[in-house]
Amino acid sequence: EKFSPAFAKERAARSAIGRTPSGKLLMVSVHNTIGMPGASLSDLAQIMQQLGATDALNFDGGSSTTLYLGGLGGQVMDRPSRSSARVHSAIGVFPK
Repeated sequence: EKFSPAFAKERAARSAIGRTPSGKLLMVSVHNTIGMPGASLSDLAQIMQQLGATDALNFDGGSSTTLYLGGLGGQVMDRPSRSSARVHSAIGVFPK
């Protein structure tokens, strides 16, 4: 995609999904809370590569970035409690 240079370099909360050559699904979120600067698009690409992804997709980021692990007793895994925007759209992954 064609992102503006300012957007690509900005360190922000970001989320991505990817897959490894063996078909393993990777879901990643990076936050920019106290002590964590967030990630640029290049940073996020490097993280996905380090995890073994050969294909990856950057999602909408910002303060609504959230990772939720469902199932019995599902829980939010990483959402900062302060200044989080509402989540208006989501991607779900379910077993067959």
